[in-house]
Amino acid sequence: MTPSTIDFGLSYIRFATKEVAAKYRRTNYDKICRNVVTLGRSYFISWDFPIAGRCEISPRLAADWIRRQDAADKSQPKFSNSSGLLTYREISQMSDRQLSAVVSNSEMPVCITWNQDSKILAANFPVSATNGKPLPEMIGESITSLWDEDELNRLLGYVSLDKYVEAISYWSYKWVRNGSHWGRVRQNLVGNFYAIEYMGVPCRMSVGVHAV
Repeated sequence: MTPSTIDFGLSYIRFATKEVAAKYRRTNYDKICRNVVTLGRSYFISWDFPIAGRCEISPRLAADWIRRQDAADKSQPKFSNSSGLLTYREISQMSDRQLSAVVSNSEMPVCITWNQDSKILAANFPVSATNGKPLPEMIGESITSLWDEDELNRLLGYVSLDKYVEAISYWSYKWVRNGSHWGRVRQNLVGNFYAIEYMGVPCRMSVGVHAV
């Protein structure tokens, strides 16, 4: 594993020396913290030389880091009802920390979803209107069951080809509470999508998605 890669399936990484481990931690700390919060479990970095050791990044520590960083990024661009959409160039040049700040600061619904399994990596409260579940229950959850496979592939095809798709119409399902269980209802939607990289993996950022 290279020092710039975070493996979503692992909760640890091991290096030969403390120096290399420290460099990895410095370079990837923000990504690691956001991954820890998404997965809800600690991440361990260990080394063998000169004396074997390890450090733990716990969910609480990671959440505190993210809150401090996001508070410092309040001046970052955002999607607002008055100023509208950001350009693809603006979005594509942002770091993970800046993208996370855009999500949390925006007035419009904004969601970052991992393309591989449609897992939600970041979202803000307005997304609940079309997802159906409260924000805490969305983060880290795959929404594959809310998609028709052909419809998802059609959308991903456009986003992959054009990198930015504005006001595209599509349909998906929405979660609805049925007693103690969750059911689904179909909904027709319109939204804007950006192709981005977040936490080192290909993702799509949806903005301003709303039912029609």
